[in-house]
Amino acid sequence: MDHLWSPWRLEYVTGVKPDTGCVFCDAPRPPDPDSLIVYERKTCYVILNLYPYNNGHVMVVPYRHTPSLASLTPEELHEMADLEVLCEKALVEAYQPHGINVGINLGKPAGAGVLE
Repeated sequence: MDHLWSPWRLEYVTGVKPDTGCVFCDAPRPPDPDSLIVYERKTCYVILNLYPYNNGHVMVVPYRHTPSLASLTPEELHEMADLEVLCEKALVEAYQPHGINVGINLGKPAGAGVLE
């Protein structure tokens, strides 16, 4: 059996995670040099994963906290989809991948690290 191993994630896996608030609300905003946010729009933004599984691991995040797609407004849903397309185009241009995995983690059993 093959195991996924991302050594750069070791600190995340073995470290103590401080309960300091929301990782998305507390993320440094541009032009802060530590910002992982690469693109912003009115209702959503694109942020790099601090502990990526692989190259190009980005997240499209709504500014408004919501636990489900069903609770997003039509404007938020459309902007999220538009940003996902933009991410796909950027990743294809930068990396020429053989494929792209797009996922949505809703709830702890689905792998959501931030439940709300």
